[in-house]
Formats: sequence, structure tokens, C-alpha cells
Amino acid sequence: MTQRKKVGILGGAFDPIHLGHLQLAKVCQQALNLDEVRFIPSKSPVLKNASIATAEQRAAMVALAIAHEPSFVLDQREIARETPSYALLTLQSLQKDFPQADFYWLMGEDALGDFKKWYQWQEILKLCQIVVVSRAGFDASPLSGVPVIRVPMENINVASREIRQAIHAHWQEIPKSVQGYILTHNLYIKS
Repeated sequence: MTQRKKVGILGGAFDPIHLGHLQLAKVCQQALNLDEVRFIPSKSPVLKNASIATAEQRAAMVALAIAHEPSFVLDQREIARETPSYALLTLQSLQKDFPQADFYWLMGEDALGDFKKWYQWQEILKLCQIVVVSRAGFDASPLSGVPVIRVPMENINVASREIRQAIHAHWQEIPKSVQGYILTHNLYIKS
């Protein structure tokens, strides 16, 4: 009998991707012995404001950020999809592509508070385990009916939103390869 593959899923706008995203993926991969972590940029986030960078630019930044991590994979299925970026549809698509895999949806504590707003969240729980890591400034209480695996992580007090608002103040929190892309494409830089 073949062993089932353990796949972590890290979805998000990644507008831009930052070191906190990468640390979250590494910590979860080690804690849960994940075979790979799939970074899935959303085409248009459903519960957030529109992204500044295009979907293609955000995917390019993710590709640059994870280029030297062989077990990290850029997955563009949400960008290619015509429908909104719903986690349920992504999971259903992943199950078709990887029928012998177990899925772990990775998120920070800040995202857990909104989980019951996700499209058909009860169905998501049937397709994956929810993994929650600590996030500075957030102390998510358990949500009734939402079993989670908690993974401790040294808090990183940065969010993409903060980076967009003051890119130069948070420059060190962006992977160097992504910094070059941001400068080349003049992203997030206010005149």
C-alpha cells in the first residue's frame, strides 16, 4: 500500500508575498511532515479588497520567493479559473488532481476569525484539515464546529496590507528576489 501524500495549501492574495508567508509554510511543513506546500494566489480575493498587483504579477512574485524551496509549489489554478477564488472549488480541483493526497489548509490566526464566512465552509472541513498558526496581535478563540490543528510559530508582526501602505518601512520583510520585481514593476511605491 502506498503512503498518502501530505499536501499543505497556502492560499491568499500574496499582494505582496513576504517572509511571514514563507515562515508559516516552513513551520507547518516541518510540524506536520508535509511532502509539499502549494502556494495558491487568488485571482480576486472574495473577502478582501481588490489587489494592487495583477494576478499574474502576484504569481510571479510567489514564483520568485519560493524558487529555492523544492517542496514549495506555485499553483495557479485559481488564477486560471473563471469563477471567484473559493477555497472549496480549489480543494475539489486538488482532489481530482491528487486523489491519493491528504490536504492541510494553512492559515494565520487572523484568517480563522473569518472562516465561517467562507463559501460553504462546512464542506471545506470534509476535504481538508485546517491548520492555524499564531499571528501577532491575534488570539483566535476556537470556532464552534471548526476543528483545527494548531502549530506554534514565532510571531511575525507583518501583513501584506501594512507592506503596501509603507513599503520602505517593511522592505526587509520582503524576499530579496521579490524586492527586485517590485522595483522593476514600480509596485506599491507611492510618489
